[in-house]
Amino acid sequence: MRKVGLIGVGLVLAATLTACGTPPKATLGKAFENFEKMESYQFQAKMTLGGEVPADKLGDAQAEQVANLLKNAEMSFSGVYQKEPFQSEVNVQLNLKGDLNVGINLPIVLTKEKMWVKIPNIPFLPLPKTVTDKYLELDLKELEAKSSGQKQLDMTKGTEFSKEVLAAFVQNFDEKTYFTELNKKEITLPAGVEANRFVQIQVDKNNMDDAIKVSIGKVIPKIFDLLLDPKYADLFNAKKADIEQARTAFTDKTKDQDKVLNDIKKNVDVNQIQLISGINKSNYITYQTFNVDLNVKDESGTSHVVVKVESSMEHINEKAQFKLGIPTSDNIITEEQLQKEFAKGFMQ
Repeated sequence: MRKVGLIGVGLVLAATLTACGTPPKATLGKAFENFEKMESYQFQAKMTLGGEVPADKLGDAQAEQVANLLKNAEMSFSGVYQKEPFQSEVNVQLNLKGDLNVGINLPIVLTKEKMWVKIPNIPFLPLPKTVTDKYLELDLKELEAKSSGQKQLDMTKGTEFSKEVLAAFVQNFDEKTYFTELNKKEITLPAGVEANRFVQIQVDKNNMDDAIKVSIGKVIPKIFDLLLDPKYADLFNAKKADIEQARTAFTDKTKDQDKVLNDIKKNVDVNQIQLISGINKSNYITYQTFNVDLNVKDESGTSHVVVKVESSMEHINEKAQFKLGIPTSDNIITEEQLQKEFAKGFMQ
């Protein structure tokens, strides 16, 4: 009996060591594959913009005001997703810092057939009190008919497509050049989020040339292949002939990779493009931070562009706990009713 117990302990240790010994590239690839296995989850994300724009580039006071609004602007998302039956809700919050310091909150609820958008109360855009805080109800089939029969995005197919695009990057980028496993102590996770391995993909001045060549030579052609795959034929409402034409044009323009590389470097300096993924014990990505730091150049000068996106997921494959729920009839307004209320407001 003791011998069997020792064998069991040995097997557990061996399995643990094997999992820990998986190279970062393979670990991340497996986690990307698991995206479509998520039946439900709660999520949150935050995007921050920063950087500097040359004064000559702004041109006038209005352009400068817009630039100041966008500088250090922050957009956050939080919500719940359920695959079957499809239901999702997301709360979008936009914070514009500076002289105005405005915060806009936009709750959205989605099912397979309908979408509800809560009409916000915006300080600098006063809306009739009869419509604010009500949910504008949109019929997705009607929207499809109004947009010349263009189908709405299939969320399941969209997830599968995104997974394959990410896989194209992971498979074609060299592990030693771009992939690093980080120590858990280097990462500060949001409360409630669990992850035990962290894989970093980074492009900087040292490997930018190779990254561009790999992208135009292998990754982008693979994306064209995916767009032409019958599986995704109706995903983006694009005609096959248009995609084939775009692929031919891209192939013709990128035959001389050195020329393409030089043209890009004349206009863009990559300080850093970094993706860090936190992966839990079940091989799900529960945390990501995406950082972009670029210098964009043209005749009027150099703009410094900084973008940071941080996202996390928890309660994966647990029973979805919706906070907003499906709006009730007494809290819904139709497009027609909304137009009438706006007309009343202008008449007064």
